Amino acid sequence: MLGLLFGLTACGPKELSFEESTEDVDLSAFHKAMSGTLDSAITFEMSGKANFDDGESSISFGYTIRMMRDSVIWMDITDPFVGMKVARALIYPDSAVMYNRFESTWMAGGTEVIQRAFQVHLNFNHLQSVLLGEPIYIPLEEDDLSIDRLPGQIHAMVAGLPGDELFRYTTPAYRYQYGYTEGLPLIQQSFADSLDKATIDYIYSETDTGLPIEVTLNVTKDRTFNITFEHNDVRRDVDLHIPFSIPSGYERLQ
Repeated sequence: MLGLLFGLTACGPKELSFEESTEDVDLSAFHKAMSGTLDSAITFEMSGKANFDDGESSISFGYTIRMMRDSVIWMDITDPFVGMKVARALIYPDSAVMYNRFESTWMAGGTEVIQRAFQVHLNFNHLQSVLLGEPIYIPLEEDDLSIDRLPGQIHAMVAGLPGDELFRYTTPAYRYQYGYTEGLPLIQQSFADSLDKATIDYIYSETDTGLPIEVTLNVTKDRTFNITFEHNDVRRDVDLHIPFSIPSGYERLQ
């Protein structure tokens, strides 16, 4: 199911003045700005081509992703050359279902379905943040945040929530890298759980620092692999059409 892996212009945060050096950025202002960079759109649609690479093999596929914030993520995977449907997934905050046309199989369940597809302990909220280029977790308290001020960038370390399922062996903590430009784009976020590591890198267009046009998920577990999504089209506040039905005769995987 690895082939199922799947990334608005946001107003610049008023709390920060980009005419100043990063050395002058106040921790309290930056904490407020982290929430100020979240896009106000409710629904999104992204389509393009993606590539999976584990150092031994490389697989390309087309995709369309439709989302309603905090409600549903729909993914359609196609052959990048002839457009043939390969797989489809429907993901809710508490459940998910997906099928694979190549294998004539389907599976359904809770967050373990997402985790099996991505080989990372992602839940719905994690995946939503990864795809939208938003921090997986924004701390409620300023005391849970520390920042390093670098030329043109601000690096943040955030103490995560206890019980976050991304962390099974270590204390939850996230690292974020922001570009110090209008819109304060998140250019990288990462986390590590013992020997398991994940880094997500983002690239934006020059005219839109809201939703990224390229998302790369790098994962190190018992092996290292990466998936890159290159959007050809991004739309906001679309009318969602999320067709989904399991083809007859498909075998359900446990």
